[in-house]
Amino acid sequence: MHNYTLIFRPHLIKLSEDCREKNHYTQERMAESLHISARAYNNVKRDRQSLSASTLIFLLLMLSEEEVLAFLQDMRNLVEQEPTENDMLYEDVLEIG
Repeated sequence: MHNYTLIFRPHLIKLSEDCREKNHYTQERMAESLHISARAYNNVKRDRQSLSASTLIFLLLMLSEEEVLAFLQDMRNLVEQEPTENDMLYEDVLEIG
């Protein structure tokens, strides 16, 4: 099974940081906009936890329609790519562990 969380997570982190910078938000203000705590936002930013589905929706609502469509197209392109050797090795480790 392909672990899409590992594929999507860095792109979601970048999207949230780009959105924060574009809006000139502090981390605390960004966390409020995403309806999460500042600590949770910091954990997301540092790749310690993933965005929940509801947090992702709040993030997408902060974007223009064009930005949302571009983001979804990028995600589609990632999904349609062939898995890399590292992806396959990671999946083997998951199956064994």
